[in-house]
Amino acid sequence: MFKKFFVVLLYFYAATAVALPFASRYALVIEEGSGKVLLSKNADVEVPIASLTKLLTAMVVLDAQPDMDEA
Repeated sequence: MFKKFFVVLLYFYAATAVALPFASRYALVIEEGSGKVLLSKNADVEVPIASLTKLLTAMVVLDAQPDMDEA
């Protein structure tokens, strides 16, 4: 239920994003279920990763192949 509410809230926010300024130079918001792009700002520009630590953490977790369904 919360996920659907969040998606609806995000959709309405994205619909008004043209009128709402935000500081980021690049943004891409995609609806998980349909893959529809809800918000795009300079999304076609290649930029370096924001944090090498975040990338390394993701790689370590994925290499460990944990059970993502485990509670």
